[in-house]
Amino acid sequence: MDSGYYLSELLSSDIIRDYRIVGKQYNYDTIRLRGISVQESPFDLSLVEEGEMILSTFSGLQQDTALMERFVCIVAMAKAAALFLTFYDPDFEIPEPVIKCAGEHELPLFQIPWEIRFKDITARINRQIFDRRISMYTVLQEELYNAYFDMKPIRHAVSIISEVFDRHSVIINSAGRAYASDGSETEKALPDTGLFKGESYTDDGGKRFFCFPISLGSSRAGTLLLSEETIHASETAGEEPDRAFMLQYVCFPLSLWFNRKAIEELTYRRLKNDFVKDLAFRKYDSFDEMLQQGNRLGFNLSLPYVCIVLRAVHSDCSGTGQYTYETTETENAIMKILEEAAEHRIMYAASGDHLEFIVYHEITGRNAAGEIDSYLARTENRIMNSFPEYRMYSGISEISLKTAELDRLFTNASLALHYCLNDNAVSEAEGSGRSGRGKGRGNAARYYYTYLDAKEAQIVSLLSRDEELLKTAGKIINELASYGRSREAGKVRAGNERTAERNNTGERENRIDLVGTLTAYIRSNHSISRTARELNIHRQSLLYRLDKIEEITEMKLGNHQDLFLLEIYCRVMSVF
Repeated sequence: MDSGYYLSELLSSDIIRDYRIVGKQYNYDTIRLRGISVQESPFDLSLVEEGEMILSTFSGLQQDTALMERFVCIVAMAKAAALFLTFYDPDFEIPEPVIKCAGEHELPLFQIPWEIRFKDITARINRQIFDRRISMYTVLQEELYNAYFDMKPIRHAVSIISEVFDRHSVIINSAGRAYASDGSETEKALPDTGLFKGESYTDDGGKRFFCFPISLGSSRAGTLLLSEETIHASETAGEEPDRAFMLQYVCFPLSLWFNRKAIEELTYRRLKNDFVKDLAFRKYDSFDEMLQQGNRLGFNLSLPYVCIVLRAVHSDCSGTGQYTYETTETENAIMKILEEAAEHRIMYAASGDHLEFIVYHEITGRNAAGEIDSYLARTENRIMNSFPEYRMYSGISEISLKTAELDRLFTNASLALHYCLNDNAVSEAEGSGRSGRGKGRGNAARYYYTYLDAKEAQIVSLLSRDEELLKTAGKIINELASYGRSREAGKVRAGNERTAERNNTGERENRIDLVGTLTAYIRSNHSISRTARELNIHRQSLLYRLDKIEEITEMKLGNHQDLFLLEIYCRVMSVF
């Protein structure tokens, strides 16, 4: 099975427009792209990988033909797939010696317009390469599942793997003995004892094999061996296996043959997972049928539920969207925590996106919000203790007594999660340290949004697009923020203000935060006493500040319309 992405496909797509072939032409149907990178002065072979498509501007080299030739030579020696050049000056001509050098090394050379952004090209091509590569594994996984459920012997699965990768394959059991093979002589060359613990193995005849563990839970049931040498000698024969994909898409299905009882449990879990996703995405014709199916799986769909959509995000935000063996184990562990932390019945599933989960939490009493908050606190604390490198974000739907609206609850929870992620990304980028609607619990910050929060964020987002409103809001908030920035502002305060405006260490405050005062006043539902307690200041000091706010904004805090406008100004300026 060929999962390659070839240069001819790229040239016929809209990813690169108005390209020009420079020098010799080749059979682009046979040139496979294995990656893409931007290089400017790669005088080190290690900077260029075999099969890569190279993008460059010849920066700093355009005045030196010899350096350009050396550049091309290095790229060609590294066995790059092709070299695409672009120049700020559209009239710049690639020197003939450089074109000749590329031809001598059989390196396809192209020129593309300066306006095409390298970032856009790399993102789309990497996506194409990844999609094509993973498609082979998903198709293979489906074939293995079909073979298992059709009651085919495990040697049939081994033959499928050998055909796909064009490599001899053998499965070794936990005792180190050949359990199944593709019928080749390879099996006879293997020892009949011992374990294959490493990532590769070399037999007595010098043949090397890739080794992939086949696991059942934490125990190792066996090992899949794939020969490094391909069966057929051709340039495109034999996809070199990707270790992470092999563990997830190949070794997991193979484990089915080792323990059917364990697989029945996994199959049941998959059925529940698919059932919950079908509810969320409304992939069914009749809700009555889903009621019956839910009863068989132990779910009572006649009860009210709240939907929660959770996402685990790595602290370095470096996720590529690709599944690995480690993240698959993380996903399984998080799903176990979601179930164990529940005091009431839940329906849960992995949504299909990277480390994102759907939970329908059953509502049993009047304090639904308290139940959900308590459940999330237990869940998030356990996840953060087990996986401190991850942060959990949550979106929570409203409560609905209409049991057939589970898909709408999922949509609203997803919307809340979207705004939760966006709000925290902006907050962290600005260095404000906000945590969405979250509250601190010990050393763990809570990050969650409810559906009502999301609706509020939608309204603020729409208002933020109005230029006149932003201009007015910016003027008012900036005037409030600028008050008291200099030390001179502190000298005009009343004597009572001088005494009251002291912090816990006894140091005098040199500025008055009118913006913080206004937002605290709004949050406290316009209560003087509650606002003074929150700000830890004297009542008279607060009244002095509120008078200043009215003086600067020329708006009355006792007027509901003026207060409404001030709250809108704070929200669109992201200071609330």
